[in-house]
Amino acid sequence: MKNNIFILLLLISLSLSAQKKKFEGLWVTINPADSSWYLAITHHELEDSLTLTSYSFNSEAYIERKIVKQDDDTIFSNLKNKKTDWELDIKYTILHNDIMKAIWSGSHNKEVFYKKLIN
Repeated sequence: MKNNIFILLLLISLSLSAQKKKFEGLWVTINPADSSWYLAITHHELEDSLTLTSYSFNSEAYIERKIVKQDDDTIFSNLKNKKTDWELDIKYTILHNDIMKAIWSGSHNKEVFYKKLIN
């Protein structure tokens, strides 16, 4: 019985880790007019966690985004700039292997589609 429980927990853990890995990669907006920022999503296997970092080569800047919640196909993140009182909630959803939709709401409201450049 203990072996069955262990195997079940291992399978659940591997399934959840695989769900996170599908977000991993370097993403860029399909329509360049939407944003000039690149989004890097990295999966850290030891902690089984994700990190979201946006890069702008135009302004030589980067922003680490806070992940609020995640389920199988969706990441919810929040971005705040306390100096300007600017806040953005972003819901990322995987549509296909290399296509992701982001719904921005808050100080800026928009639906943006990303394409994975590098896995």
